[in-house]
Formats: sequence, C-alpha cells, structure tokens
Amino acid sequence: MLTMLLLVMNAEARKPKAPPPPPVGWGKEEGWTGDCYFPKDWSTMVEVDRRMARSAVLNELKTQWSGARDDGVSIDPGVVESLENVLMAKPQSIETVAATNLEQCRAFRLAGNSEAALAAWEGWLRSLPGQLTKGDCTKPLTYTLFNYLDINIGWQQPVVMCKDNRARITATVADKYRTADSAPWHTAAGDTAAPRTNDPQYPCTGNELCFPGTLLGRFVTDDGVEIVFPIGTEATFRAPENGQLYLSINDYSWYDNRYFKSASIEDRVAVTIEPAP
Repeated sequence: MLTMLLLVMNAEARKPKAPPPPPVGWGKEEGWTGDCYFPKDWSTMVEVDRRMARSAVLNELKTQWSGARDDGVSIDPGVVESLENVLMAKPQSIETVAATNLEQCRAFRLAGNSEAALAAWEGWLRSLPGQLTKGDCTKPLTYTLFNYLDINIGWQQPVVMCKDNRARITATVADKYRTADSAPWHTAAGDTAAPRTNDPQYPCTGNELCFPGTLLGRFVTDDGVEIVFPIGTEATFRAPENGQLYLSINDYSWYDNRYFKSASIEDRVAVTIEPAP
C-alpha cells in the first residue's frame, strides 16, 4: 500500500505544473523592467460590466501612453488624443485594442524598452483611427453649401458626401466668363458653340456636355476612385461610395480666364450644393 502511494506521489510530482493564470491589470513577465496592462477576459463579464470596464481600461492605457506612469513609455499626445476620440465613439473597439496593445507593450519590454520598439508601438497607435473608421461617413450631405466659383484655379471646394447621398448642384445662369482672351463669353454651361472637347488635357472629354469652360464635378471616393462629370448650370449627382466632391471648369490653363465685367461690376458664378430627394 505504501509503495503504491509513493508511486502515485512520484507521478504527481513528475506532472508538468500548469502555468499560472495571466495577471489582470498592471503586471510584468520574467525579465521585464516595466509593466504592461493585462485586460481581463472580456468574455467572462456580463454586458453591463463589460461596458464599464471598457472605459476603465481606456483610462489605464492612456496613463501609460501619455507617459504618466514614468515607465519608459511616452506617445505623441496628438496620436493619443486622435485615438481616444475614435474609441469614445466606438467603445467596443477598446477590447481588441487593449489585447493588441498588450502585444505591443510585450514586444517593447522584450526589446529592452528600445526606441525602435517604442516607435513601432506608436506607429501602430497612429494607424488605428484610420483603420477603425474605414468605411465610416461621419458628415453626410444634409446641409446647403453656397460659394462662388473661382475660375483661376483647378479643383476646389471639397464637400464630403456619404454613399448614396444625392446632391443637386446649381450655378447662376446670368454670370459669364471666358477661358481665353479670344474665346466668347459664356455661362457655366460652357462655350456651347465650340466643338465638344476631345483633347486629353481637358479633365472632361467625350461627353456631349463637355464643352470648353463647362462647370464640372469631380468625385473622389475614399479608395481613390475618380469620377469627372459635367454640371453646366444644373445637375444631380449620387455618390456611389463615401468620398469628396470637388468643382472646377473644363479647362487646363488658368492664367487667361476672366469674368465678364461691365463698368465696375464684375460677374461671379455662384454655385449652390444641396441635398436632392
């Protein structure tokens, strides 16, 4: 009986010891010269506690990012502020950010708190706002914008539009300008007496409404896809994706563009951009 008991005890002694559970909160692993923040297992919390913990965890992380812990970590305040603003609007993201932040901190500690590891950590934090808000549109076209068209510069007046926003764009029809000293005066419809432009120097070619000097729209999606279209004195445009709408005229040389002037009164094309049904 004693022999069997000793055998059992020896077998138990030979069993590998289970690793200790990871710490919760500020802690360190062997060989570290500073702490990292270990978030609690989110899946063990009920939703109400989970929501409260997100805010508390973000505050803890900020103390380290801001350098308040005096542990070798100090992140650019602008980076911290930008990320905090996004996380406050997307609190669920705090959970994944906290987990990956631990890995960044661990790499920093294992590298002996090196400047290179800290720079990599800061670079990751800097990239997060763009990653977390990709595909979002925080400023839909729900307002009316009024401005004068500058015919001496290219694309201008960027207006944020969300996917499927519809914009009605109108230009005053009485105001005239020309795009060369020898060209006729015309409205935002362009020089309709001239042949339609096929010169690749013009931003709008091959469209039956693309005359020299025509008021144009240019929409650039968040992914960089560009759409150029004629507006003339009025057009309605639907945004196929999130992006920005710009205005200009169908021209490629700006120095000789002139508004019509009678006595001391100079014409100016006024453009209105407003939501369309």
